[in-house]
Amino acid sequence: MVDIYFELEDMITRQQLPANRGLKARFVVATKPLIELLQVMNTHNRQTKQRHVQFLAKEIIAGRWQPTNQGIGVTDTGIIIDGGHRLEAIRLAGYPPVKLLIVTGLPMEAQKFVDQHAKRSMTDTLKLFLNRDVSSRIVAAMNVIHKDATGWNSGAQRMGPDETADMLDVYHESINAIMGICRISKMLSSPILAALIKRHHETKSERIIRLATDIVNGELLTKGSPALTFRTWMLSDKKRAGGGEVQKERFAKTISAIRAELDGRKITRLCTARDW
Repeated sequence: MVDIYFELEDMITRQQLPANRGLKARFVVATKPLIELLQVMNTHNRQTKQRHVQFLAKEIIAGRWQPTNQGIGVTDTGIIIDGGHRLEAIRLAGYPPVKLLIVTGLPMEAQKFVDQHAKRSMTDTLKLFLNRDVSSRIVAAMNVIHKDATGWNSGAQRMGPDETADMLDVYHESINAIMGICRISKMLSSPILAALIKRHHETKSERIIRLATDIVNGELLTKGSPALTFRTWMLSDKKRAGGGEVQKERFAKTISAIRAELDGRKITRLCTARDW
């Protein structure tokens, strides 16, 4: 750690690596002096995304930081070209002694190629992590349940792979029950699936399975039934772009239909959270 600290400090002074140093990659343990020094060198990077920094800091504090082949990239002139968010997250987390990869001696041109490759989706990560297929629709549904639990706060931090995997374990019985309905994944959007899974998990009621089946099939539905009222609205709403407010509305109206089904009530309109 001492060697790399003085090497980096020397780079700032000389504005370049000493002769014959070239490219180097090594894992070090983060310390406050090292992170502060690296942040001094972070003068030519993209604008910091605070939500991503907060997410990384949360992962670090929760003990979910793992050393990978991605770390801090430093040019041969002492400029940080990759890893600014990681540095800020370590600072925000209180400078814990996490292991960190530092690569020095990179050409400045390398910055053009940072983060330009195919990014792994959460579904990709979970498939590798859990060693089993994970539907992207289910991952999206877990995110909607998380948003509902955090009050649909736009500033709420997103879930990492560990938290998503934990939610899949918690809701696995209801996920299997709901997703076992034929054609449901093709017919229903993620917020609707999220509401069905969440309420089935809470109640274990077979009436929710029946409601979901009726919504998908649309057979022998009577006027005023929650399934018909919901299906009619859902089909008229299907082509609307699904931003955060649309997700919230779809989730709330699904809950409204579920409540009516569980209460044995007929309905002609679906309520939103504001109506409640």
